[in-house]
Parts: sequence; structure tokens; C-alpha cells
Amino acid sequence: MNQAESNYLLRRYGEIYHTILFTPDRAYVRTASSLQRSDNRKRDSNYCKKVLRPFLHNDAIAQSADPNTDFLGLLSKDRDATIIRTSVYSRDASVNNRKNAECTDSNSKNYGYDYMSTNSSLLFKKVPSDVWAESQPNEKCDAGSWITGIVFSRKGDRRLETMSDPRYAPIYCQTNFEVMSYGACPSGYTSYWRKTRGQKWCHKFINQKKTFDDAQSYCQSEENGAFVTGFTDMGELDLLDKMMDEAIKGGAQFIRNDAAYLGAKRREQCNSRAQIGQKYGGFNKDPTHPCSRDRLFEWIDGVADNPPLFKDNWITASEPNFEGYEACVHMNKGPQDRPGWPKRADKTFNDISCWLDYYFFCGKEAPIVSMGLKN
Repeated sequence: MNQAESNYLLRRYGEIYHTILFTPDRAYVRTASSLQRSDNRKRDSNYCKKVLRPFLHNDAIAQSADPNTDFLGLLSKDRDATIIRTSVYSRDASVNNRKNAECTDSNSKNYGYDYMSTNSSLLFKKVPSDVWAESQPNEKCDAGSWITGIVFSRKGDRRLETMSDPRYAPIYCQTNFEVMSYGACPSGYTSYWRKTRGQKWCHKFINQKKTFDDAQSYCQSEENGAFVTGFTDMGELDLLDKMMDEAIKGGAQFIRNDAAYLGAKRREQCNSRAQIGQKYGGFNKDPTHPCSRDRLFEWIDGVADNPPLFKDNWITASEPNFEGYEACVHMNKGPQDRPGWPKRADKTFNDISCWLDYYFFCGKEAPIVSMGLKN
């Protein structure tokens, strides 16, 4: 069955059930799904394979819908008063966070969706900023709003909104006759395969010193939409450290107390000692507290999964100590002479004021490219 034959059958199906939405390269089919989001990352795509099996010659051609702007534009023509659940979810969601009575809102913006690659493994794709409704994503209570949906009763263009799991809300499935895969990282970037996330990430060390906000602006403007980067495991942390070693060989000067910013910031709810819940120190010693040592900082702009793996790599047991307004975090490199610190401090972290000038890394997802049509 080719794409034209598949589209013909889907049009006939749409005459009986919901109208099928078409773009030049795919079709979108609204389901009657009562599935709730689960920790099974393949659940939505497996469901879509069953839905579309009568219209396709190959299960690999079916998946849950990619909420791109073309798809959202088609939805905006429908006046039906309903809610559509999408397969975009927060990578920071966890059962423990959702059950925790003490939680905070998040600025991590770590939302994306899973699709099947050429070898049937899952790849996690970040969603771009243009798919979100105004003031979204608005992530509540440590990924309690870990699902996304589209509310048809909204005026104007329909865009994604975060929400708790909307029971019985249908999803859209799509045909996809193209084989999609990650392409190469841009020139000057070093790639890292995030195995648990199913994502190819690109890192670049920037041999300039800037404040954190200026570093973010630089990554966005000069590096085409990148952000100050993060890491997901110790292997990726080792890579960042090796990249600094290479930068030193190339002329970067890591002198006394030098470091590089990482793309994490202190949670807004933990930016005063009163919020932290103790008179001294930069974190609450209760591990369940929202300002505990391992929950105090969070990756922002979707550069890695939360919580960050900082707990075992703070440079001393007293860090993060919150001397002043230390809302940023950096990765140490080279000789150190602060009281109580080791003389060298590679691959260790410290909280620091965001207005100080340090080196930094830019990072972004590798481009996803078409490998041609599926057989």
C-alpha cells in the first residue's frame, strides 16, 4: 500500500468518523482513546499502530502526532469544544515528585515527545517554543502538570498547555512515510548520546567569559537557539571536563578559581534563607524539602533531566552555601585557593552569583533529518 492508497482509505474512514487532517506528507487521525499517560514510553505509539493498521502496510509508519505548527494550524479550523491530549510530556516527571506534599513550580521547560527511530528504539525530541500557548509551559508542583493538551474552546490559534492527566481525552495519531533520525551536530560541537533519554545532544565550549544571562543570550543568538548546557550522567560530565582540557590546549586560560557556567539555576522558591527554612546554609537538610540539597537547583530550558546530579560533586560538604545571592552554578576547573577547598577542583560544582563572568558551554539537540521514504 502506498501513501496515495493509504490516504484514500483514510478519507473514506473520515466520512464515517472524525475528519482526517492532511498535510502533503502525512495524515492525522483523531482517536477515541481513553488512555492515560503512563511511564511506558511506547504506550501511545503502540496504540496508534493498532488504530492505523487497517490503513498502512507497515506498523513502523504509525506514531502519535508530532504537535508541529502545521498540525496545530489544522486543529485551529475545528470548532469542536473538547480537549485533545498530546503525547508531549515533561521528562522531569516522577511518581515520587507527584506524591510529595512539598513541591515547587518549575522553570525547567523540559518537554518533548517520543517517536520511533529506524531501529524501533525511542528518540526523545524537544518541542520548539512556537507550539506553546501564551505563558506556557507552566509547570506546577515538580512535574505534577506533566502532560500537555490542546483546549479547543480557546479563541484564536490552538497551542499546547500543560495539565494533569486529562482522563478520556483523545489523542491524534499520524502516518509518517519518512524515516527520521538524528543528523550530525553543527560544526564545532561535540556530540553525546544520552542513552536513557534517547537523545543526541551537542555541546560547544565557548572561550569567552560572560555573566550567566549574557551567556544565555550568546547561545541563543550566536549559536542558533542553543542554551547554556547541562549533563545527564557521569559520562557526559566527563565529556564536558575533557572539552575544557582541549580548550586549555587551544589557549583558554583557566587560572586561579576559574570555572564554567552550567545551565542550571536555583529554584525561585529557594532564593532566600526564609524560603530554605533555616537561618544558615544554602539548603535544607531534610531530603524531602523542596530546597533540599539535591532539589535546590534545576536544569532550565530542557538542557537535561531533573533533578541535576550535583549532590555527590559539590566541592565541599558545606556547598551550596548561598553566600549572598548565589542563584547560578558553575563547574570548577584548575587551581583553587578558597579557604577549605582542595587545591584542584575538576568536575566539582559551586553555587555562584549569576552576574560574575565565567566561561560557559552552549548546548542543543542534534537536528532530526529525513533519511528518505520507508519501504
